[in-house]
Amino acid sequence: MAIKVSVVVAVRNIGGDIGRNVKSMLAQTMPGTDVEVLYVDDGSTDDSLERLERAAAGHAQLRVIRSEHAGSYAGPRNLGLERARGEFVLFVDDDDFLEPDALRRLYEFAVEHEADIVQPKLVAGFPEAAHPVYRRTAARCGLGDSDLAWALTDHQLFRRSFLAERGLRFDESKRVLEDAVFAAEAYCATERIGVYADYPVYQWRSRHHAVRGAGGLHEVEAWFAHAAALMDVFASKLEAGPARDRALGRVYESEVHGQLSRRIDWVDAGQGFDAWFEAARKTVAAHMPSTAGSSLGVFGRVAAALLERGDRDRLADWYRLARAVRVDAHLERAEWAADGGLELDATARLVWADGSPIRFERVEGRVFLDRSLAERFALEADLLDVTEEFESFTGALSVSHREEGLRWPCPAGFERTLAADAEGVVTVAFKVSGAIRTEADGARERLSRGLWDAHLELSGFGLARDLRLGADREAGIDLRPAVLGAPARGVLPFFTAVKGELTIDVGKKARALGDHLSGRAVARAGDRALLLDAATSPSTAPVGATLLVEDGAGDWYEVPASVRPFEGRWRLELPGPVAGLAPGEGRLFARLDPGGVPPLPLGAVRIGLDGALALPEDLLALGAQARRRSHPCHANGRTRTDDGEGQRDHPGLQPGQVHRTGHRLAAAPDAAGVGVRGAVRERRLQ
Repeated sequence: MAIKVSVVVAVRNIGGDIGRNVKSMLAQTMPGTDVEVLYVDDGSTDDSLERLERAAAGHAQLRVIRSEHAGSYAGPRNLGLERARGEFVLFVDDDDFLEPDALRRLYEFAVEHEADIVQPKLVAGFPEAAHPVYRRTAARCGLGDSDLAWALTDHQLFRRSFLAERGLRFDESKRVLEDAVFAAEAYCATERIGVYADYPVYQWRSRHHAVRGAGGLHEVEAWFAHAAALMDVFASKLEAGPARDRALGRVYESEVHGQLSRRIDWVDAGQGFDAWFEAARKTVAAHMPSTAGSSLGVFGRVAAALLERGDRDRLADWYRLARAVRVDAHLERAEWAADGGLELDATARLVWADGSPIRFERVEGRVFLDRSLAERFALEADLLDVTEEFESFTGALSVSHREEGLRWPCPAGFERTLAADAEGVVTVAFKVSGAIRTEADGARERLSRGLWDAHLELSGFGLARDLRLGADREAGIDLRPAVLGAPARGVLPFFTAVKGELTIDVGKKARALGDHLSGRAVARAGDRALLLDAATSPSTAPVGATLLVEDGAGDWYEVPASVRPFEGRWRLELPGPVAGLAPGEGRLFARLDPGGVPPLPLGAVRIGLDGALALPEDLLALGAQARRRSHPCHANGRTRTDDGEGQRDHPGLQPGQVHRTGHRLAAAPDAAGVGVRGAVRERRLQ
């Protein structure tokens, strides 16, 4: 049977850490007969080779290839490419790994869209993986109409025949970032490129070991040799025009401005700002076409002009000015919609370091960035013309998983609003309306369990600035808990304790649903049902719950109940008559969370002679009257809830006090003036 995908993994002294990579390859949903994984050992001096050979002995799809130490990844990758037999080839680093459905999805996407290259969604905890290029699926894109030039890694799926026909190989003379040059050459050689961003395909991890060979990434000569190589690829292989200028603009922004701006305060004679400044000037003069600067936003364009004229001090000041620009956003509304989305309204704008809005000026039908900057930085005023850039100034709403580094875009509209004074000075703000959907959204699966932080980003004029949303907000925003999806799970939005930023706990990772419902209104829905103040949607699945009932004699019983969505809230149905309950006035609690989380107080209940439960007619908001300290399951223990930024104590249960249905619960101290006079017992419905 023909191999569909060959995975090439260059390995060097990874040791036991290779296990995660191997495990992910063996867990692929694509049948093992359709896959081969080529581990090319680059002369490891530890036990990496032995580990790989043991793994391969029991799995036919794993192949181990020995090679002499080549000094970089280029040699072993080329060797793997030569030995590959698959229709497509994917290069994976030895300390990275794939999600289980990665190869099947990439292969089917590539075949469906006849792609030569598929850029997968990368997931990482560092900024490169947060770039918008990894956020949305595109069946076709290119260097001229997308941000592909920002994805210069070799972690794409390549059609092997395409690489062979174009003679594409890794440059073995390079010791750093040879993958970026390889990707740039590949992008220039085809228009059949797609982006698959509906699934977190590739888990990208930071290098655990030093860069191989001489010339590290932090050495000025090595870095600008790499930058020059990228400039040469785009300048020589792309025709003059917007696509070439856009690709070169990416190199200018990242490899030149990005490196210089972070070193403006370095004073090291060999590796400080002065050394990098001089190397950048020489590299740009020798390798960057003069038209490249036209593709930059105004902040990058001005920096390029200052660099090229050799104005070291003003360039450093400009970098400081640009780096201090930030997003100022005010959250106005956060409410659950009927479809289960958390709707958000906000206003946002870019501001200077002192919080004042960035100003623009209208002059004879053109728009300029604050023209006082022209005098301050000795610039031609035309360099500050942003008329064409204005229309592309926009924003994005997204959520990111705090532990995994995974980020998903959220649907949002950004309405640009302008305020102008009599002198033509203009400030720009956005009215933002969006929604965070935790369940499946289009091709995207439901959000995984964990803490998801809400981000608002504004991008334009050569800048992209991101903000955790919520610290500045309207007073009185009420973040209701929600129960969503199938199977149903708690979705708990909250503002963090330290900075007050909006986070959503999906699947009760760090917080308890009972805590979020405690103190909220409980409404009567007829004699036999309660409406809990948790948002739901029509797709919320029913769930089982456990009721704790204190009967007329003061004894406690556990009985099963069901909870289901009802008109956007959560409806708890009381069970039928419960044998053994003593008639009279009682109290009702619900156990909604596993473990030692205290149950939720629901209020009073009437118990009939036959054990039937009925709600008092005057029940309106008893959940707000019954506080957690008055329920029967408190003890001297403390349980802790952590929102990721700080813990808080709340009364809890001693270990061992809570038992499953039918087991005796030890009597708790009298925390509210009413002791627990009996044990919790199971009673079945009649």
